[in-house]
Amino acid sequence: MATDRIHLKTGEEIGGYAGAVVALTPSTDTRRVSLPVPPDKVIPVIFLPGIMGSHLRMSRKRQKDLERDDNIAWRPDDTGDTLARRNDSPGRRQMNFDPDETEVDRYEITEDAGKFDMTGEETVNSDKRHANVPDGLPDIGLLMSAPLPPAAEQWKAKRGKHEATAAQKARWRGWSEVMFETYGEVIKLMEAHLNDMLVPLARELSPTWKKGRKVEVLGVNPAYWGGAGDALTEADVLRVANCWYPVYAMGYNWLESNGTSAKKLARRIDEIIGMYKANGRQCENVIVVTHSMGGLVARALLHPDYGNAQDKILGVYHSAQPALGAGAAYKRVRTGSDVQDNLVGDIARNVMGRTGKEVTAVFANASGLLELLPTASYPRGWLRLQTGDYRQAMALPITSDAPLKAYLNDLDLHQKLGVDKPAPPMAVGDPVYDIYTRNPQAWWRLLNPEWINPADKDLRGAEPYALAKKRIAAAQLFHKNIKDLYHPTTYASYGEDSSQKSYGSVTWRAETADLVPHGDPLTWTIESEDAEGRIVVRTRGNQTLTLRLEPPTDAGDQTVPAKASAEAVRGTLFRQTGYEHQGSYQNDQVLASALYSIIKIANTAPWWRQ
Repeated sequence: MATDRIHLKTGEEIGGYAGAVVALTPSTDTRRVSLPVPPDKVIPVIFLPGIMGSHLRMSRKRQKDLERDDNIAWRPDDTGDTLARRNDSPGRRQMNFDPDETEVDRYEITEDAGKFDMTGEETVNSDKRHANVPDGLPDIGLLMSAPLPPAAEQWKAKRGKHEATAAQKARWRGWSEVMFETYGEVIKLMEAHLNDMLVPLARELSPTWKKGRKVEVLGVNPAYWGGAGDALTEADVLRVANCWYPVYAMGYNWLESNGTSAKKLARRIDEIIGMYKANGRQCENVIVVTHSMGGLVARALLHPDYGNAQDKILGVYHSAQPALGAGAAYKRVRTGSDVQDNLVGDIARNVMGRTGKEVTAVFANASGLLELLPTASYPRGWLRLQTGDYRQAMALPITSDAPLKAYLNDLDLHQKLGVDKPAPPMAVGDPVYDIYTRNPQAWWRLLNPEWINPADKDLRGAEPYALAKKRIAAAQLFHKNIKDLYHPTTYASYGEDSSQKSYGSVTWRAETADLVPHGDPLTWTIESEDAEGRIVVRTRGNQTLTLRLEPPTDAGDQTVPAKASAEAVRGTLFRQTGYEHQGSYQNDQVLASALYSIIKIANTAPWWRQ
């Protein structure tokens, strides 16, 4: 009589409860089946993607307006759809990427398989739509498909009516809401490592964490990934091993304000925590892992006026966060997105806009994108004018507070004397005043009013440029509200690579070395611009002068400059090289530092001290 045991794993079912499928065997097979009791503790890991990293769908009305067969607004994993949009007019881009007519494209499936079949029309259609997470996704971490019968009997199999596949469970966790081609590697890595720390039925570390793996973390000095501190020990991992770490991805509408996104995601986090508690598990906090703009959303999650979820978050790991904005945002509005040397980046460029005219149609109408502009905390003087022989002739925002102080003193005096207000200063040291909301005739202004509403959208009598200025002011207020707001347990990685040039400063260079005859550059006005990096300005004496945008010069990741923005994150930092912005989570240094940070964060959970 066989007395061997069959050791099975306990996984997670849709709905967050533990489960496993045991195949029936003939009565002659007397082997016992061992099924471990899942741990009581659960710490969900929430992944927040960057700009353009979440899939969006449009409203029925907008789908009808654009005469589309489907309601896809943005699905970058569908290369055919995105390539078909590369020649869209600015007006069509504005209508397609409208924050008022878009939402996250979420997966639809029942959470009660005991009552409803998994194979309804809505789920079948949703599976097709969310096939960026492939149907053949292998078992990973807590996500397991029901086992198929023996090979000779597989023709009988009808798996899927009552049991969800690993792919469906992953989609339910939100994995298909995000750009899986870019983020799939880190999401799968976290799910696999964090839910495989122990050898079954033994208090031994799983081979997954031992040397020889593609991403090694245990015993590695963090300096190897550009960080500092103590190496991760086997005890650090074993201490937090008796816990589930289900990895969720949460898409958000990156066209909306990140504050609005934080409010919505906070509700989803509450629902997840509540679900595990309702299933009889201990679940008090989540760990948040972010990319790029997702870092701004995570910080807003901490703010009482936005997410108000500071007590629900155990810690945060950021990658490539534009903490203070990025000069590239200004550059793209004026001259279009840069040419990329990778497929994903090139697709995004073709869809979002190759020229300033195309980019402005979307950017000026989307609060989330405007929140990527350099903030008041960004190093002043980042917008520059150079002479033809590379001498600096102007820098905004100005670095001195003296003009503003003098104006306020004069204003106070004029009010006391009862006379007219003094003339406002030309610049005060704030980007909103000095750059973003200037008279549209200023040659360095951010927005061309003629490019803001190419779709001629009904604005109910409002003027497009005035509405855009209000959005800019609101975007800067958002940054003021989250200024210096970081979780006390924060880890962050960023690129500081001199071969990945970024726009820390944005420089226009004149065609001539002698600018004296042209007068003060602050008095010049715009004559014309080609939306690709060349502008003509009207100078003193009605002269004209051509300016051209210079290429980036600052170390970074091709998007976020290290010194001006990325290193402003408050926490334990990993300063790295070797990757561009969009592909940060495809870099082994980033993946390793993320796993390291998550284990460090998990160790801070209060229940390990009880």
